[in-house]
Amino acid sequence: MNAVSPRNSAALESELAYFPIFLGLRGRQALLIGGGEAALAKLDLLRRAGALVRQIHHCAEPLCARHFADVVLVIDASGDLEINRQSTALARAASVPINVVDRPALCDFIMPAILDRSPVIVAVSTGGMAPAIARLIRQRLETAIPAGIGQLAVVASRFRRSVAESLLSAQHRARFWERLFTHDVAELVAAGRMDDAAAFAETLIAELQREPVAASRFVLPVSSDDPDLLTVRAARLIRMADVVFYEPQIAPGIIGLARRDAPAVAVESEAHADRLGRRFAGSDRTVVYLKAAISESYDHRHSRDSLETTQDCAISSAVPAFNLMR
Repeated sequence: MNAVSPRNSAALESELAYFPIFLGLRGRQALLIGGGEAALAKLDLLRRAGALVRQIHHCAEPLCARHFADVVLVIDASGDLEINRQSTALARAASVPINVVDRPALCDFIMPAILDRSPVIVAVSTGGMAPAIARLIRQRLETAIPAGIGQLAVVASRFRRSVAESLLSAQHRARFWERLFTHDVAELVAAGRMDDAAAFAETLIAELQREPVAASRFVLPVSSDDPDLLTVRAARLIRMADVVFYEPQIAPGIIGLARRDAPAVAVESEAHADRLGRRFAGSDRTVVYLKAAISESYDHRHSRDSLETTQDCAISSAVPAFNLMR
């Protein structure tokens, strides 16, 4: 029996230690325990998120159940193990999630390393195992993500509805966002030329509306379990696919690159994928078939020739998926 999954199969993904989430706190109560440097840093972050902060200095006032009433989360930055245990017990009794600074065993949620390019926020976490690694990743991202990316997101937000209503093809919508985030548009935004960036977006929508829509179907011969060895084009095709067919030998790390809303269908062969492909037929669908290659010297030309001579084939072109490495 074939499994069709929108990226939620345990067979394809490893278990998460924590559920990744961004929580809206504006106008809502949050409890902060403690008054040292750690507490001040959390206070600043909570206020920037718009939370109404109820701060308790544990030295001046003993903790009790009423402190935990009507709050959506608790952060204990007291640094006192006795207080930490007490606050955890009270929070859980009130069914309120708690973070205890530097004590992951007492935490219901943990605080990631944050790269702030508001409204773009990047959060990096190691599940509490190695915060130093999360900070290192954040530092590297700081050089890779420009400061003006937030303003680019503001421009993009202005066109979300227009793109959804004007570009009915998923293929065209993907092309719009890809081209909008080109270097030229980023430079316009960085220079404060927001009107010019918006004019570019409007012109791009009009151009894409005039472009014909065609279904795209690709075979990607996969010869390694390592997604880092994928060619840039192959990785891009997997991420853009509306449907992914894969053979049993394909590693979960490769399949997991697909969009979470794209069905992943296990198939036994290319012919099997061809038959099932008709179920997902559509004028604007991008279908990718992940084929287990025999070896690193897999003959991509042979695959392409055989596909082109197959009549009414649901898969139309082969793309080398890996950089061949010796």
